[in-house]
Amino acid sequence: MNPLTGPVSSGIVALIITLVVSYLCLKLKRRSVTPEARWRNSTPLVSGLAAGFITLGLMSDRFIPDDRYYSLVAALRILLAATAGCIWIWSVDVIVPRPKFGFIARGSAHILTQVLASALLVWAGVSFDLMRLPGGEATVLNPWESQVFTLVWLVVATNIIRLLDGIHGAASVAVLVAGLTALFANVINNEFFLTGVSLVAIGCALGSLWYCTSSLKLPLEGSGTAILGFVFAILTVLARQKTVATLLLLIPLILILMIAGAAMMGMLEKRLVLPKNEKPD
Repeated sequence: MNPLTGPVSSGIVALIITLVVSYLCLKLKRRSVTPEARWRNSTPLVSGLAAGFITLGLMSDRFIPDDRYYSLVAALRILLAATAGCIWIWSVDVIVPRPKFGFIARGSAHILTQVLASALLVWAGVSFDLMRLPGGEATVLNPWESQVFTLVWLVVATNIIRLLDGIHGAASVAVLVAGLTALFANVINNEFFLTGVSLVAIGCALGSLWYCTSSLKLPLEGSGTAILGFVFAILTVLARQKTVATLLLLIPLILILMIAGAAMMGMLEKRLVLPKNEKPD
């Protein structure tokens, strides 16, 4: 069997589950007496990620023997930690709902779950081994430095994507581009496990783009963007060192494009609404 069969299948499963669960959540939202429940908005995303990672784990014995770096035990441990971390972050909107808790309580809950999820990933073996400053040589980190630096970085990278909260679709686009970048770096180096992780991220990002930008019926906010940020953080650590810098440069570029696009759409909408003889302010 082709080693890429498992990774590709995982990406397809992630995309399909994300779209199917989003459809079900939309139907539930219309019938629910509490349509503002934010946990429902991120349920398709976390469902797609969990389904994709589980599929990748179930098929890992078919491609792991050909993988350059990861053993079966290491791959399964990382997938389990990533799945649990996404579910923990999703649970914030269930345990700490918006109407009953203030900004400080919700913000603290988000940070706490991000730290716990990141610590679980570090325990599972996700970590930076080298640190390279611009213009300098690579420094080999000892185990303690590696764990602390990775934990801090995972939380910071997660919240970099959370800065896109409110710009609907921006977080999904950021993870989509990051996944494609990591996919290219992994495929050409026969890193099949990381190829699968990248394809799962791509599938969920594509699926979430449909339902979070479709008349903003299920906007990704709160735990939704936090989950996407967590996936982005995982990609930056697991990807090659050179890819990390590339992924970071994509965020401000995507943000600028989103803001420019929104401004352009606003100008066009204003011109269409105003009478012909009036000029916009």
